[in-house]
Amino acid sequence: MLDSVMNPIAWWGLAALAVPIIIHLINRLRYKRIEWAAMEFLLKAMQKNKRKLLMEQLLLLLLRCLLIALVVLLIVRPLWFLGGTGSEAGSLHHHVILLDDSFSMLDADVAQQRAEGMNAFKRGTQLLSELAAAQATSNATHHWTVLTWSNPGVPELGTPLTSEKSEGTRLTTEVATRLKDRLDDLKPSALPLTPLASLQEAAKYLEAAKDGRKHLHIVSDFRKVTWLGAGDEVYQLLADLAKQNKVKVQLHDVAQPTRSTVVSEVSPSHGNLGVVQLLTKPRRTPDSVSSLADLPLRTVTPRLPFDVHVTVKNFGTAEHSKVKVTVRSGGVVKADRLIDRISGGEERTIVFNLEYGTDEPVGLKPISAQIEDAENRDHLIADDVRYAFLELRSRIQVLIVDPEARTSQGVSDWLYLNAALTGTARTGIQADVITPRELSARRTLSPYAVVYLLNIAGVGRSEGDLDEEGLRTLDQYVSTGGSLVYFLGPRTNVASFNDRLYQKGRGIFPVPLLLKPDPDGRKSSAYIDEEPDKDDYSAKLRFLKVHPAFPFTGEIADTFARFIHINRYFRIDPQWKPGEGYEPLVQLVNRRPLLLYRDQARALADELSTVAGEVPDNKLMHYVGKITQSVEDADKKKSRKGELMEALTGALGEPAAANFWKDKKHTALQKKLHDLLAVLQLGDPVIVESSVSKGAKPGRVIAFLMPVSPTAIQGKDYAWHDMANGDLAQFFFVPMILGLQEHLASQSQASELLTSSLIQTQPLEIRLDKDRYHSQVEVWYQAQGDSALDKIDTINGTRVKPLYEPPPPAAGEVTPKVAEQYDWLVKIRALKGPGFYRLKFNQVTAAAGQPASEVKGESSIKLDTAKLPEERPLAFNLDDRTEGDLTRLAEDQLRDALADGLSKGPAKVPVVEAREFVQGKTWFVANALDAQASEALQSQSWSEYSWVLLLFIGLLILEQYLAMKFSHHIGPR
Repeated sequence: MLDSVMNPIAWWGLAALAVPIIIHLINRLRYKRIEWAAMEFLLKAMQKNKRKLLMEQLLLLLLRCLLIALVVLLIVRPLWFLGGTGSEAGSLHHHVILLDDSFSMLDADVAQQRAEGMNAFKRGTQLLSELAAAQATSNATHHWTVLTWSNPGVPELGTPLTSEKSEGTRLTTEVATRLKDRLDDLKPSALPLTPLASLQEAAKYLEAAKDGRKHLHIVSDFRKVTWLGAGDEVYQLLADLAKQNKVKVQLHDVAQPTRSTVVSEVSPSHGNLGVVQLLTKPRRTPDSVSSLADLPLRTVTPRLPFDVHVTVKNFGTAEHSKVKVTVRSGGVVKADRLIDRISGGEERTIVFNLEYGTDEPVGLKPISAQIEDAENRDHLIADDVRYAFLELRSRIQVLIVDPEARTSQGVSDWLYLNAALTGTARTGIQADVITPRELSARRTLSPYAVVYLLNIAGVGRSEGDLDEEGLRTLDQYVSTGGSLVYFLGPRTNVASFNDRLYQKGRGIFPVPLLLKPDPDGRKSSAYIDEEPDKDDYSAKLRFLKVHPAFPFTGEIADTFARFIHINRYFRIDPQWKPGEGYEPLVQLVNRRPLLLYRDQARALADELSTVAGEVPDNKLMHYVGKITQSVEDADKKKSRKGELMEALTGALGEPAAANFWKDKKHTALQKKLHDLLAVLQLGDPVIVESSVSKGAKPGRVIAFLMPVSPTAIQGKDYAWHDMANGDLAQFFFVPMILGLQEHLASQSQASELLTSSLIQTQPLEIRLDKDRYHSQVEVWYQAQGDSALDKIDTINGTRVKPLYEPPPPAAGEVTPKVAEQYDWLVKIRALKGPGFYRLKFNQVTAAAGQPASEVKGESSIKLDTAKLPEERPLAFNLDDRTEGDLTRLAEDQLRDALADGLSKGPAKVPVVEAREFVQGKTWFVANALDAQASEALQSQSWSEYSWVLLLFIGLLILEQYLAMKFSHHIGPR
């Protein structure tokens, strides 16, 4: 109460109250008593009037003390006499305003006027303009700092924190007018935002304000998704500011309809339709079981059919009817579809079948999908359109590296691979075939969708080896998101692969190979060699997942598993522990002799036979016989374990034995059968996939631990495998290669140089190779339906350390001299919001006579005028899954979160006290202007009222009158 004043230091003036009291006491003590005859009479008279005289003196003393107290109070200027809220007013006020400028603030008041009418953001800026105008004319002093959620580090009004004074800008009529003009120019960002960053910044501004009252205003639509997902730190900070720092927190909900005053009631919210996803995918046939269509398609060729998947979501609760979805390419309508009805909360995906004709110009193709709500009940227009890019190419380039690239006869691996990739013109694939030694002459591999390495020896000096520069080129390719495929073969040098390509997990080969892999120690070769058993008709391998390269399930997968023979392969080191990103795709079944498992199978059959009678109709006894029979003549059956696996699978899956296996007393036996079956199924992986996170975008690597072709084995009547022979070549090998190509090309950053990104709160960061690109990047914008590009920005990159490390040289080799290693880091912002952007990179070339790797800094780099600037498109989109749901937060949900934050935050307030504090405060301001008028009234101290001065004068006159009346002076005769 004592601090609810404007000048609290003046309370020291109350010490002056002692002055009249001291004078009174002195006056009572200064008389000397002299007794004389008439004194007796006077003494009796005084004793008779003593009580009256004492009351007169005390009354005068009280009046004089009250007059001194009033003088002090006129200087102190108290506020508390106005009531409870009056104690919160003062002459100096610091206001920090946080303006939500996420794109959900475009929520229109009237759906039919959502393009140009009033929306939550305009309502918020209008509120701030009116509030500033009101405070600028009030008697109090108001300092304002206005921060937006999207860029809280740069105030829209006020001084930055870095300046000497960070108390904000003092409001005047001129400042309020200037602020209104600035607010009128503001537009919501296209960002999915939370209040945390701006709230943290606001706390610093409030802490910097040392004197006066502190106010925190938050202007938002207070959507449930944003505020309940904001995190505990938001509520801990907000509650701590209100409790510990005595900041008056005022929440302004500017969304419509008007927020309910019932704290437990969720305020009504508007409906919204949005396009939440736009994907281009390969065409899925009705009988396809491939997951290939789950991958985005980046590049297409003429006459290659593809699908456009448009996902529309109804974020509201009411059903919408007759929603039109239109797909455009380059602004031209390619297809449209009508959704008859979409229920509240429903998400619907519409698939459009498209293809480009042979007369279509090649190049980048902007794709957009837009919805039109015939009923005009969609209140948010910003998320009604979504953007993507495709690149139409006459050919898709791949690179094949094979030591026999200059050989066109025999069974060279590249001939098999090239035939599978380019066997039909509709694939649009063009393969460049080179030797490992020729790879070093290529400065970059970015134009290639996929690079295939066939039967290379490793890294070294032979014709079958990569050299150091070639390895560096591949390393950089993977570091920028490129895709590699290895096919091993007779040349493979296991030691070189492990030392130079695997590099203990830091290289570009995904697994370590075992130097002497034979499981039974019978041979010392670097590979496993098993003669095919022509009498074995059981499955010999397993497809571990439905993968784009292996889209086989059911009977098709079982047929391939039975007839594909992989007779020689390299084995992964069994001691190796796989890391994150590694995944085996195809695995052999157990190749060890059946004889090793005969005794274990017989023992299990005997154990099962003792309890099999508990199952009706001797169903389990049937499998006991099959287990026993499957291991008879085990020494002659070699590694045939198909019958045993089928018998174990049948026993465990027998429907009649379901209750039998549920009985806990049979759990141990069931586990033994499962364990044996797992051992029989668990063989060596022969095809593996891994991501290589060496750069901003992980590269993809797939390794086949055998050759691509059915390479013959000298002195044997069988080959490494038969995947590319006969019918298997047509029905398995070619589809596998094409599926693999599509899978990797869709993910390869280097293949298409396309970037499709949601707008994030931070700029999009792009790294450029300084040996290939100049530091300057131009940003161009393309309006929908417009073929022309507008240059909107030029950005200079900064030097940063490369994300990838060049591979170390082999033992005994000298490290080559190269230029200083660095990348250009370019930060891109979507200056015009969602839409089509293009980045133009100027390519560079080395000074004459110098290889690119020996350029010493940018001074010796000049623009390569022989090449046009390379383009990379950017399709920026809204994160409407976050911002599209306009459901609003109930006040009691906010209060619960604040109470929880206060009890768990820095203050550590007990739960009961925290709830009492939160429940006792008003958080949402129903009418900010009314609140300001009340505050302005409170800001006027009582000493500013004329009746206070009149009271003081009246008391002074009264004191003089009573002093004269109570005195004992004899008046005039």
